[in-house]
Amino acid sequence: MARDLALDAAEYANGGECELSDEELKELFDLAKHMEKGVEVVDRTYNLTSYRQCFIGSEAVDWLITSGAAASVEDAIALGNLIFKARLIRQVANEHAFENAYLFYRFRHPNHAKEPAALACTPDHPNRITVSSSQTLTPSKAQADEARQRKAEPQTQDPALSDAELVDLAKRMQEEITVGEHTYRFRTYTQCFVGREAVEWMVKSGAAGSEEKAVALGNLMLKKAGLIYHVYNDHEFENAHIFYRFRLDRSQKPLLGQKAVTPTIGAEAIGDSTRRMMCLSLAKDQMEKAHQHEAELQKQVDALEACNRALEEENTDLLRQTESTAAALEDRRHNILYLDDLLLAASGVE
Repeated sequence: MARDLALDAAEYANGGECELSDEELKELFDLAKHMEKGVEVVDRTYNLTSYRQCFIGSEAVDWLITSGAAASVEDAIALGNLIFKARLIRQVANEHAFENAYLFYRFRHPNHAKEPAALACTPDHPNRITVSSSQTLTPSKAQADEARQRKAEPQTQDPALSDAELVDLAKRMQEEITVGEHTYRFRTYTQCFVGREAVEWMVKSGAAGSEEKAVALGNLMLKKAGLIYHVYNDHEFENAHIFYRFRLDRSQKPLLGQKAVTPTIGAEAIGDSTRRMMCLSLAKDQMEKAHQHEAELQKQVDALEACNRALEEENTDLLRQTESTAAALEDRRHNILYLDDLLLAASGVE
């Protein structure tokens, strides 16, 4: 019977019609049931849209070949399309037949396969179904119009992610982007991250297909799930140099402003205290810089004094050498005069 089903699939792939008896249809049911156990049926996400309990077409093709149900990729595709035409599987968006591609499909309950809208029986064989490869495997006109309308919608529409998926995404983002102190206009904001950096991370990590979708995803985390918030709650999530904080524990109150606000201190006192701290910090920095500059100048003065001492010592040595040389020359001059006197005296005696 498996051989007959394979021949039917081959005939269907070659452009002909094939008739499936109840027995062959039951074999298709069994094959689909085994395939449901053999392929990975899990929740999947593509372009920020989640699809529950589905499998991948190319993985089903591999399974049909490795299980022996099909001898080649072409046979596996033809056999998959028999299962598809029998309404045992469907493409999640109803836009494709069964293909050897990264497309998502779902299994349908076998009872759906005998619905009048699903199968067409021939007059001569009321217990047989006719499947033709020339039949259109694309969705109906209404489905096609709906698909075109979905494609025409702006790409910035809100991604379909559950709260749990948003929490997982926020946890990943918190672990992988820079969360720390950021300063803007002389004010420091603790435990925050930059919106633009979060957008870049979502695009690079594959969580979003574009910057627009990343912004939409960020606003889902901010508005829908409350997992992030602007440091002053003044902005939505934007692709800009704006600071946000995580709030994965939604029982925790948002930390607005620079630091935690003490209930006993008013906002005005906090502002005055902050300004005093900034002035003291600036004065301290200036004093430290002045001390450093003074220390550097003192090092230069010490170096110059050491150089002067070395020069003075060198000049003293040179002066001593000069005096010694002058004394030696004076002694030689006296010796020469003495010798001259002796020569004169010797000449007079002769």
